[in-house]
Amino acid sequence: MIHSITITAEYKLVDYNVPTAGRLAALLFNYKNIDFEYVQVDKSKAHEQETASPFGSLPVLYVNDEILATDYAICMYIARVHGLEGKDAKDAARCATIVTGIAQLFSTKLMGGKDIRDKLPKYLRSFDKLLRRVNTGYFVGEQITWADLAVAFSCHQIQARSHGALDRHPNLNDHYLNMYSIPAVKKFLEETCPSE
Repeated sequence: MIHSITITAEYKLVDYNVPTAGRLAALLFNYKNIDFEYVQVDKSKAHEQETASPFGSLPVLYVNDEILATDYAICMYIARVHGLEGKDAKDAARCATIVTGIAQLFSTKLMGGKDIRDKLPKYLRSFDKLLRRVNTGYFVGEQITWADLAVAFSCHQIQARSHGALDRHPNLNDHYLNMYSIPAVKKFLEETCPSE
């Protein structure tokens, strides 16, 4: 007879003390009510943590003392293990598409130096259109995925820098307000990513 044993993972997330996709990983943990140690370090004092990272940068996630690196891989791991990437491989790919779009929006230096304010209208229109097409209130399927939380996290940062930026995008604005109304999401965003 085979017995299954559930082993609870111990998580330690180490990141810079500025809003990065590492904070998105922390949001995923908070949304799912998963215990984790969250260590934020100043970039100028992060040498020891960066040296331990496979690529010399943060964030990193320790899972029972095994290290995972890069923000995308960390978030994808959390989503997969904790049921936030949809129901199948297509849903997982759709989540990755949304999150990649967010990364492109925020990667001004990699995109020919174009300022985020120049790119913002195009991306907000695209996200609004995706929500309208899916027509469930979520980006992927009929339940919250890490793509929804990633967009809410990003919209919170956008609203902090450009109040009213979502006003012309009703589907996206409604989505943001719905995600923000979730107590764990609201608390996390207000505590770690103040809007003022």
